[in-house]
Amino acid sequence: MTQTTPVMRPRSAGAFRTGALLFCLALAVRLVFIAQYSSNPSFEVPVVDSATYDEAARALALEGRATPHLFWHGALYPLLLAGVYLVTGGSILAARLAQALLGAGTAVLSWRIGRRVFGEAAGRLAGAITALYAPLFFFETELLATGAAAFLAAASILAALEIDERPAPAVCIGYGLLAGLSVLARATFIPVVAATLLWLAFHPGGRERTRKGNVLRAGLAAASVAAVLIPVAVLSHRVTGLASPLPRSGSINLFIGNNPDTDRTLMIRPGAQWRELLRAPLQDGCGDEACFRNYFYDRVGEYVSTRPASFAAGLAVKASQMLSTRELPRTYDIYASREYSILLSALVWKIGRFGFPFGILMPLALYGLAVHRKRIRPPLWIFLGLYPAAIVLVFVSARYRAPIVPVLAAPAAAGTVALARLGRGPLRRAAATLFALAAVSAAASVSGPWIMEKFDYAAELHCCVGYQFSLLGRHEGAERQLRMALERDPRFPTAHRLIGCVLQAQGRNEEALDHFRLALELEPDSYTVHYYLGIALLDHGRIEDALHHLRIAAEGARKNRDAPVYEQAQRALSSRKAVEAPAP
Repeated sequence: MTQTTPVMRPRSAGAFRTGALLFCLALAVRLVFIAQYSSNPSFEVPVVDSATYDEAARALALEGRATPHLFWHGALYPLLLAGVYLVTGGSILAARLAQALLGAGTAVLSWRIGRRVFGEAAGRLAGAITALYAPLFFFETELLATGAAAFLAAASILAALEIDERPAPAVCIGYGLLAGLSVLARATFIPVVAATLLWLAFHPGGRERTRKGNVLRAGLAAASVAAVLIPVAVLSHRVTGLASPLPRSGSINLFIGNNPDTDRTLMIRPGAQWRELLRAPLQDGCGDEACFRNYFYDRVGEYVSTRPASFAAGLAVKASQMLSTRELPRTYDIYASREYSILLSALVWKIGRFGFPFGILMPLALYGLAVHRKRIRPPLWIFLGLYPAAIVLVFVSARYRAPIVPVLAAPAAAGTVALARLGRGPLRRAAATLFALAAVSAAASVSGPWIMEKFDYAAELHCCVGYQFSLLGRHEGAERQLRMALERDPRFPTAHRLIGCVLQAQGRNEEALDHFRLALELEPDSYTVHYYLGIALLDHGRIEDALHHLRIAAEGARKNRDAPVYEQAQRALSSRKAVEAPAP
């Protein structure tokens, strides 16, 4: 008979109080953070991926339209966000508060996992770790899918553990629904869900179980997964032309992390560089959604087949990044955001190449897994093995790593409890264990710094906020944010281009010209900058100079299949007067 850990059900009054206290602690931490973080310029103006989620949710909730942005990332989060917007009239603050409540629930689930697998003391500590873990509550309260992914990771593991003990049909259906939602939140759950379903079908179980019964229960769970995914696939077909519940960005992200020049693709920034990447399938003749996705999958396949050693080396680098004690930025840099919250500044930091808190959490979790390896059931091993592997297959960032925290907190808490007990024994053994844990943390800290850690994300944040302000017609706020970006990085071409557009909209053409010229010096091959400079010169009556830049812009846009810029440049060339500019 398979050995199982005795189940500890939190049904007593004492267990209820523990759960309630952990929920209140986690919620209080998140509310304090939200109050402090409200000084961040992007707090009420979503940028980059948050802006994509926000746009999709507003279109659905306030206009009743499902746009392609709904399926750019996983569809679950924008659907949830649309629900909040529908009730609150589009309040971003309400969305952050709702996500704080979800994050508090995640801390309770972490306690449940720790209590079930490792005992009461470890469970309470796991809940407290999740409640106070700064990278988690930072991303949970942003307009991002991280909080939902973390909640579903913990909830689905609890459901799988429940099936292991009590394989009732309702429990199997519950697991399947949670697993389907987790896939909609983030496609990196797919290997975890697939492996868990296989385990449900083929694990031996006790005498009361049969192979046929196991397969039927796994089939019931799989059918529940399909019941979640199929409606989203149908909606995707109506909107994008492709019946797939998976995100449109999935193939692009896979390509970004797996190609011969990953340093370049990982640092493609929002704006012109990103749009150029998106136009690559068009330049190759793609005309529909399936071709768009397959274009990047094919490039990854070609890279893996022709340069397997390079691909393997890249996986090794990404595995090192996954274990790094530092929080690696992508479009969001937690270290650049510390200045907006005393709480965040106290609970996440780095000294040299060592990062807190992951530099403590990870070695303690490894120790807990080693000490209690015989007690740990397969769902926990499956998640802790395959979810990080799925991230490594794509590319690593703090935001993608965060959902493992509520699960990793359980063995980390168990490791902490075991370490405390070890301190009551021989001093030499305790010292040797502490030295080994410190060595693991040091080994995980020495690699890097990598290319994504060398960029000024604070300047980019101000630039992105300035752009969003400009779209809203808030020119003074846009100019202020863009000048702050240029104070941090005077050679930031995008900021020069954007502030030129803002100044031109205000009729300050001479100042606009100066910034367009600076942008062109920094990006001489940018046909977009040539376009804006040409328009500004037209406004000054310098027709010949203007036509020169507009011709360059039109030719560059034609070659890059940038229809908006091409059409505007051609219209300007035909009319010889300024026209409405496309989005910078």
